[in-house]
Amino acid sequence: MSFEPSLYRRVLQDRQNLYNKAIAAGIYTPYIYPWDTLPILCLILGVILSPRLPGPLNLLSRYALTLSAFYYCIVRWPYPRTIGLTAGYGIGLATFWGLIMTVVLLVLHDPARDFRRIEVRRIQVDGAETTRPEKEFTETLQNDPSTVRRRLNVSNSQSLSTNGMGMTVKEFEGYTLVWQDYPKDTFLHLIDWSMDLMTSFRGINWDFRVFLKTYAIQPPEGDPPVLSEEARMQHKEALNHLRYTSIRNFLLYYLLVDFLKTTLVTEPYFLGIAPLDSPTSWPWLATLNTLLPGNIVTRFVRLTIIMGTTVSALTFIFSLSPLFFATVLPFFIGEDRLHAITKAPLLEVWMYPAQWGDMFTSLCDKGLAGMWGRWWHAMFRYGISEPSRILMQKLDINPRSQLGRAIQLFVAFGLTAGIHAAASSTTFSIVPSKPWHPFMFFLSQAVGIIVQTEIARRMNRLIEFPKLARQAGNFIFVFVFLWFVGPLLANDFARCGIWLFEPVPISVFRGLGFGAADTWVPWLYPPEGGRVLGWHNGGAWYRSGIGIY
Repeated sequence: MSFEPSLYRRVLQDRQNLYNKAIAAGIYTPYIYPWDTLPILCLILGVILSPRLPGPLNLLSRYALTLSAFYYCIVRWPYPRTIGLTAGYGIGLATFWGLIMTVVLLVLHDPARDFRRIEVRRIQVDGAETTRPEKEFTETLQNDPSTVRRRLNVSNSQSLSTNGMGMTVKEFEGYTLVWQDYPKDTFLHLIDWSMDLMTSFRGINWDFRVFLKTYAIQPPEGDPPVLSEEARMQHKEALNHLRYTSIRNFLLYYLLVDFLKTTLVTEPYFLGIAPLDSPTSWPWLATLNTLLPGNIVTRFVRLTIIMGTTVSALTFIFSLSPLFFATVLPFFIGEDRLHAITKAPLLEVWMYPAQWGDMFTSLCDKGLAGMWGRWWHAMFRYGISEPSRILMQKLDINPRSQLGRAIQLFVAFGLTAGIHAAASSTTFSIVPSKPWHPFMFFLSQAVGIIVQTEIARRMNRLIEFPKLARQAGNFIFVFVFLWFVGPLLANDFARCGIWLFEPVPISVFRGLGFGAADTWVPWLYPPEGGRVLGWHNGGAWYRSGIGIY
């Protein structure tokens, strides 16, 4: 099979034509603003306003808002579809994740009682003397000072200090950090605190932070040193280094994602129109495939590329956080103004830990459990693990017992399966997606971890294997397991049209003549009849709004 440069554009145009017909016939609607954001509004109201209600009204309002969010999503789920938002994948993913966090924040917890974050307090520096934070901000920290050190990761150049007025986390010229529970001073402070709670995936500056030893910054040993000028300089140097690496990583992964996108559009499988084991259009891969029977090499290369592209795309997205919040935003508005806008400690280096663990060590030492628990990113970790923690707490089940581990695995991977199945169900593509396939893929991971753990436990009873043999066994198990179940997710990605999405506004490689070689600026040249935004008339005011297509 040879690649036709026009095939990519033809696939895009065919999908656009089908989409326009479905919208015109009323089978689907675009994502309508503001109505389709009502579930998000329910969460916002629950976090911001419910804790201010007296007694039972607090609990009643949180439950009512949660049920309202679920009801709206269930009623609207069959209709909103987009070609943007990653072919509609983002609709289901964001909606299902939002429902999970609504349950976690409003049902399993009371925001006014259960959450605290580390905040900036601007201070005045007069020579060697530093004005301490006001008492109202530190009284709540007196009860359990060890919590700060236990839950906060800071580098050796950072200080944790206690004074008579309470617990401060760190002091540098210009500001200090303190723990802050649900704010009751100003409404703007409450909005800042609440929005951070709802959008902080790993909770780096929250007391529920996802702590992963493999890539978290460790707290200092013993009592912290007294803050010195050297510590101040180390902080500035660390921040400058963070800014340098954020710019470098952004540029590096921008080019890498652009290269991968340019490459993928030359292979029919990644366009969603050919099966996994179909012949390849890449001559070099076709040659390699003759070395083994069937299409084993082609299957291996395609699955490997999907893994690498997924990791690269996610890393590219993750690189935007330190680039924007610690580099671009302070540059344009100034650091002092930044602290006036938000009390989140955006200029602290520990706010931006690495997103990935060590892949080789994680897989070899812990197998499938290490892959998901140590290496893979932790963006959804709190939301998918908190329900099982609460459940075991209510049922008095030891989380380290076999039953406890099974509950944690099936709840976590069950919710992850639901997220990706929901995302698959809201895509619009030429070849219909199969949401049950990603659901089975992620649920199978729980089974695989239990099976591998049990096999390793029984074999270790019979003979004590050397470390190298154990590592080889773990790696082989992961490879074989993903070889058979990986296509469930990989094929659905292709069917959903994930790889048709334009990830960058300016394509260096396509502009230079590689791949489809169609344009430098793919965002400016959608298929004929395509658009991003427009007014959608649904026949009634509550069905009409700004359509995201």
